[in-house]
Amino acid sequence: MLTEYQTYQHWQGQQLGPHFALDTETELIRGHKPPRLALAAVADAEGTYILHPDQLGLFIQQHLQAGQMHCHNLAFDFWVLDTELRRQGCTDALQQLWTAADQQRLHCTMLLATLIGIATSDDDKQPSLADLAKQVLGIELEKDTYRLRYAELIGTDWEQIDSGFFEYAAADAAATYRIYCWLTHRARQITEAAGVARQYGWLTEGIQVRAAICLDAIHRTGLNIDTAKAEQLQADLEHQIQQTICQLEQMEPNLFHRYKRQPYLFKVNNDTGLPKLNQTTLAERLEAIATEHKLQLPSTDTGRLSLSVNECWNEYRGLAPFVDAYCTYKELTKLRTFFDALSQPVIHPRYRVLVRTGRTSCSSPNIQQLPRSSHIREAVVPRPGYLFLIIDYAAIELRTLAAVCQQRYGFSKLADVIRAGTDPHSYTAAMFTGVTLEQFQQLPNKKQLRQQAKAVNFGIPGGLGAAALATYAKHSYGVQMTIDQATKFRTMLTEQVYPELRLYLATNYTEPQDTVCTLTGRIRAGVTYTMARNTPFSGLAADGAKLAMWQLLRAGYRVVAFVHDEFIIELPADADHTAQAGHVEHICCQAMQQLVGTIPVECEYALAERWYKQATAVRDPDGKLIPWQPT
Repeated sequence: MLTEYQTYQHWQGQQLGPHFALDTETELIRGHKPPRLALAAVADAEGTYILHPDQLGLFIQQHLQAGQMHCHNLAFDFWVLDTELRRQGCTDALQQLWTAADQQRLHCTMLLATLIGIATSDDDKQPSLADLAKQVLGIELEKDTYRLRYAELIGTDWEQIDSGFFEYAAADAAATYRIYCWLTHRARQITEAAGVARQYGWLTEGIQVRAAICLDAIHRTGLNIDTAKAEQLQADLEHQIQQTICQLEQMEPNLFHRYKRQPYLFKVNNDTGLPKLNQTTLAERLEAIATEHKLQLPSTDTGRLSLSVNECWNEYRGLAPFVDAYCTYKELTKLRTFFDALSQPVIHPRYRVLVRTGRTSCSSPNIQQLPRSSHIREAVVPRPGYLFLIIDYAAIELRTLAAVCQQRYGFSKLADVIRAGTDPHSYTAAMFTGVTLEQFQQLPNKKQLRQQAKAVNFGIPGGLGAAALATYAKHSYGVQMTIDQATKFRTMLTEQVYPELRLYLATNYTEPQDTVCTLTGRIRAGVTYTMARNTPFSGLAADGAKLAMWQLLRAGYRVVAFVHDEFIIELPADADHTAQAGHVEHICCQAMQQLVGTIPVECEYALAERWYKQATAVRDPDGKLIPWQPT
């Protein structure tokens, strides 16, 4: 007996309601092209229907003129639909699909559920359709019998098809529609209780959906790798690791296990080929440093001091040479895993559109977390006959911070400085030094002072204390800073340079301590002090970059990589690079501008033959943009 979720009709032109769910069933995914469509199932409050691929264009034309389409994992369904409509030559339906995305009429139950999770418990899990069906509807969706067999339907007479194929698809579409109804009701409750904007859909779903479409395209496009360069860089990395091992051994002779009968040989970890760390010796040395500096550090489940670099020790690497060397060793050994993916001529990093902070994440490999000093990026090259345009936002999180302060308090000195066209880092450095901007520009050490101010400007608004700021300055900007200096800089920045930060960093600010909102309407619950300070402006910058990514896709640019606020774009080698760069810059600035109001937005870009992190714009005598070359 069929359940209400499995009941279906074959679509014969019936008009569905203004909100409907759609689910595609396809052949198995092979490679990185969207798989072929076998059928689509659609559902609304009245019923569920099965579409033959040949009916897709007519259905889209009939329902996406003004309708709202809901999918689970919309990015996948979007590109399946796009590919099928192009194959059939359904240009009008194809245009309606893209217009619906432009107008925020395409929705994703997976992303909306994730946004609700972040807004209620800071849980950024991306639930499957089966998870939501069980949680929201109390039903079990079958996921085995037919899921892997839909290629059998392509080019086959449907009169001979097992009805189980249709029942399976119908259940997914019907469940998606009911889940959408429940999620929308829940999102409305959360949004209205918090009093946040809905300009970008429930909890910014409209931004996240379009970004998901873009990131899926970037994943499929892939990155070209110079494998010979990758091998050279890997050899350099192995040399650095050996140097760091020697450095650690000099500081702590028993840090690595050795054979008793052959003490000149290390015991080697079979998985990594590296010497085995003596965890007991390591813990004792770190515990001694923690005691000496009176550090309150997290413990493991067994009650032992945490050895984690990211969660614990990276913040304190400036306190002792051993901590710095240990953190460096862990970073270098982590980089080794990145090279495993660079043995292929083309790689396809996977992106996740949304984590708790509002940013994206990346894996296989994670190109978004390469150290600033690493040259691994230089193994990434454009296709033959192309160049990279590397573009990112200039001091974007200071600009979004200024926008947040302006909105909250009605004033922002930081906003005034940016509007005046003054470099905020130079302004901060001049204030710290006690000179005018004009006098600062004449100082012989202005570059070092500006770098110091840069660390302070970016570190303090995120809630860093003095010790953490000193470590952040050294690790991220190469700036030596004592804890006393960091304390002094923090006081000056919040009381003299940008006084609005005193309000922004206060522990008794107006929002509940466990909830924070972005100007775009996303909510994050369960936040700590630093999360509450960092999320509003970093999350706003992330949303602006996602809007820019969508506009770049719509303009036809081939984005091959995305790193938070940086785009790597392939341009033909014979293109008018000056004009193209100007157009891309305009798109990026305009997209971010709509989120920050009157705060000016700027970008920095360069043309290059590889992904050079240090590349800057270079022009010939006629003012034309030309590729940057390393010296």
